[in-house]
This record gives sequence, C-alpha cells and structure tokens, in this order.
Amino acid sequence: MFMQFPEEIFKSYDIRGTLDQLSEELAEKVGVGLVELTGAEKVVVGRDMRQSSPELAAAAIRGMVKLGVDVVDI
Repeated sequence: MFMQFPEEIFKSYDIRGTLDQLSEELAEKVGVGLVELTGAEKVVVGRDMRQSSPELAAAAIRGMVKLGVDVVDI
C-alpha cells in the first residue's frame, strides 16, 4: 500500500513538520529512502530534545538497519 506524506515537510536540508504530520512509519520510510538514495553503508543519526524524537529516531534507524546499514546513534 502506498502511503501519502505531506510534501511540504520535505526541505532541501531537513524534514520539518508538526507532530500530526510526522509518524514512526514516515521516519522508517525516510531511513530506508536515505539508504536507497545514497547507498550509504554507515549513517550517523542524531535528534533534538523534543519528546517525540526518540521514537522517530528509532524508527528511522529501524528502517536503515533492515537494509544492513551500520548506524551510529548519537
């Protein structure tokens, strides 16, 4: 099933949206997309202090790890 994401959250330098626009599913798909687009074998993931950050970062990491990427969680 194809999931639609709000295009306006994607910037040239990051992804910014309100909590109702972001989800763990989106974060995981972004993690997968990053690896597929770049071919990265190792990725560093960071986050800010927002309450939702740990769950979103974990989902992005989950997506990357599924593809065999070595992830450094800072």
